[in-house]
Amino acid sequence: MSDVAGVRAGRAAITTLPTGESIVLAERGRRSSEPDDLVRDIERAVVSVAGLRPDRVVVVPKKTLPMTSSGKLRRTRLLATVTRLLQ
Repeated sequence: MSDVAGVRAGRAAITTLPTGESIVLAERGRRSSEPDDLVRDIERAVVSVAGLRPDRVVVVPKKTLPMTSSGKLRRTRLLATVTRLLQ
């Protein structure tokens, strides 16, 4: 999703909830589009790359996604973050 304007590079992930719902989390960049436009652009990017439409796209503030000290996404903690954000 690095080509989607308004999403921080390396700060987006897709995961599946235990219910089977697919969720995309993306951190908002400095020059973000309007929220609805950004969600639509993210959905298009996911469909283009994965061939699947996510059930939900959640745009989150900077530094929301769990990252390692070397800047990689901490996937083991992603589901807990999603659950907390959706409550």
